[in-house]
Amino acid sequence: MLLFMLALLLPFKGASAHEVRPAVADITVTANAVELRLSFNAEALLAGINLDGLADTDEADNVADYDRLRALSAEELATRVGQAWSEIDENIRLELGFSDLPLALLNVEIVAEPNPELPRETIVNARAPLPAGETPITIGWAPEYGVLIVRQVDGAAEADALYTGLLTSGASSDPIPRSATATRSPLSTMSVAIQAGLQHVILSYPHIVFVVGLFFLSTRWQMLFWQAGAFTAGHLVALAVSLTGLVSVSHLDLDPFVAAAIIFVAIENIFANEKSRFRLPFVFLFALVHGLSLAFALSQAGLSQGQLIMNVFGFNLGIELGQILIFIIAILLIGIMFADQPWYRKYLAIPASVIIAIAGGWFLLESTVLA
Repeated sequence: MLLFMLALLLPFKGASAHEVRPAVADITVTANAVELRLSFNAEALLAGINLDGLADTDEADNVADYDRLRALSAEELATRVGQAWSEIDENIRLELGFSDLPLALLNVEIVAEPNPELPRETIVNARAPLPAGETPITIGWAPEYGVLIVRQVDGAAEADALYTGLLTSGASSDPIPRSATATRSPLSTMSVAIQAGLQHVILSYPHIVFVVGLFFLSTRWQMLFWQAGAFTAGHLVALAVSLTGLVSVSHLDLDPFVAAAIIFVAIENIFANEKSRFRLPFVFLFALVHGLSLAFALSQAGLSQGQLIMNVFGFNLGIELGQILIFIIAILLIGIMFADQPWYRKYLAIPASVIIAIAGGWFLLESTVLA
């Protein structure tokens, strides 16, 4: 049975074509200018899709506008970006103290993508002059533009000394000085990464449903503890092997992976008892593959080794905290009041697991056949 269910976890082709990826801003700050190289999904921004907390562009209400923009040629899309630059710039918060710095567009490049099902990358180069002085700059953008990875670029400085930030929900960077390097404490880096990990879980309906599915296997807190422990162990192993470069899971489509996992845990809740020998190995395997894929995604941001360790560890810690938070809410709302009732499993846990299995099936259809 376990091997059959593991086969369901093989990545399906489809939803990765529409997944929302972070934008990357490479920023160079000198004494008299700020130069920005921004890599992003221009079609999503031009279509007005709200990317804050969105995992897949197919989930957006105005996905038809996005698809029409995807059908444009590279030259047509570059022209559209140039025409809309003033509006895009208004949503980029490049600030010197309390003053906004408008960015002048230098050029637009559309990276060729032979597969029309894969998102295209748009690269813009822009520049803003700086007045005399030593006031540092900050950068961020509107929440609806989604996640922004900011990387300070300075060929004369050590990579670990340069500023790198993963900004979510409209957050701004730490102050970036005009001198060679920007310092950021490990605690600050960890805090931002933990926040991103938390959002990855609590803003994703499939992830919430998966964790709730884990909850309904057993009323014993020990089982919840062991499942959380297996999840943490899987992520820690993924962290270790990904940072050493021994194993790299690239381009894994997590949406059908999570959906298949939801179906598995729901079916096991219905037909197995709380001593199931499959649950802990399955949770460990799920966390292992999930962690490897997330570590790979972060590694593509071009972080230095030290920054990568802090960001990957913090991001995974945020995911663990998000899972524990969902467990606590489930215990407070369901466990405390109903778990000791003789009818709990028959009239609550099993029907809830049936609903969870149906939800997992729908998520699987959305991420494969309907993608």
